[in-house]
Amino acid sequence: MKLEQIIVIGAGPSGLATALGLAERGFEVAVFDAAEIAGGLAGSEVFEGMTVDYGPHIYHTDDKETESLWRDLFGDLLEEKEFFSKNFKDGVLYDYPLSYESIERFPPDVRKKVKEELASLRPQDMMRASNFKEVVAAIVGPTLQELFFEAYTQKLWGIPTVKMSAKWAPKRIEIRKEHRSFWYNQYSAAAIYGSGAVMDRLVERIEAKGGRVHLKHEVKELVIRDSQVSSVKFANGKEIDTKNSTIVSTIPLNNLCAAIGLKCALRFNSVILAYLIFEKDFVLPDNVQSIYFAHENTYFHRVSEQKKFSAKTFPKDKTILTFEISYTNKAHLLNLTEDQLLEEVLGQFSSLGFVEEQDYITGFTRRWDSVNPILELGFEDEFVRVNSFISNVRNLHTVGGSAEFVYGDVQVMFRKAKDLVDLLTSEHYVINKNIKAGEAFRFNTK
Repeated sequence: MKLEQIIVIGAGPSGLATALGLAERGFEVAVFDAAEIAGGLAGSEVFEGMTVDYGPHIYHTDDKETESLWRDLFGDLLEEKEFFSKNFKDGVLYDYPLSYESIERFPPDVRKKVKEELASLRPQDMMRASNFKEVVAAIVGPTLQELFFEAYTQKLWGIPTVKMSAKWAPKRIEIRKEHRSFWYNQYSAAAIYGSGAVMDRLVERIEAKGGRVHLKHEVKELVIRDSQVSSVKFANGKEIDTKNSTIVSTIPLNNLCAAIGLKCALRFNSVILAYLIFEKDFVLPDNVQSIYFAHENTYFHRVSEQKKFSAKTFPKDKTILTFEISYTNKAHLLNLTEDQLLEEVLGQFSSLGFVEEQDYITGFTRRWDSVNPILELGFEDEFVRVNSFISNVRNLHTVGGSAEFVYGDVQVMFRKAKDLVDLLTSEHYVINKNIKAGEAFRFNTK
């Protein structure tokens, strides 16, 4: 049995994976995205023949079904490898993620204090924690919390750690037994020609199955009548009738709320990506793809070297560093010209001893206003209110990290897409159309 037309808003990983899954099951699918290229944050650009992602992406998963899907769809576009990161703190590069092995290499006084704190941790402290700072201290102790999770977290999210929800920490914080690669216990790979090539492959597969991907179609308004989306209006003046369609939104939840005229206090962090090209083979230390920076005297919180993810499109004598700059609480950075920002970033980075300014060739920037959800204390009430409204719009579904206001990488997007495809193509949904993913909980008042 065939569903009505499926309209997917957003051509990032969630949108494309959902569209492909539905198209493969015989449904009529149309994808709309505001950008000129597909992929969203998983897209890429080519600069002088060198491919750079919007922040280098790692395709990693511990789910064998997802791994098998990736191998079948675009395995030829991936290069399996291990990935390593460091934390830069007061002139020292610390291994990251944390491990008991790496703690043994800490300065003696710091090592002694950390080990004493780890030995005295109490499980009940984590249960009593009421914010991000308290729960992290309960997991790793106050010294490690201060070293690695205090200034960096505030720099990234733009709010003090005592104002962040404790729900964020348990999923992200761990101390491993040994120092290993970031995703040592699962499949991990980089895109040989950039993550955008993977997204383009998904577009090709969607269109080969009869679907359509429409770029440069920014959603302006979702018109809601009688508890359903009756039409979608685009900034380019086009409008499509959706009374007999199912709408799948993968765009950030705050943007969806703006499109349907719903007030929303949920916030996302905003990021500028500064790309600096150097006349060098490599810049970052051996066997390190990314470095985290917590100091407030640098704009950037993470620096990655795309060439170390995959060198396929790079010449031997050039490399590109990607500087991720959260401007959530630094709106003044938007007043800088591109050249001014690049010059300041170069000066800050070279002052740390990683590179000489004379090796710099040129650079460019890209800006993303809504990247990951900021889980502020008490965000749950606002999320329930917003989600309750959306759940009552019969033909509207949301899928993906930013659309569902949860943190997620590429593997999470693919899993969520599969779950929604299974739901929309289930016999019960086709017959009754009365179940939704993430439907708001309600008490039985009868």
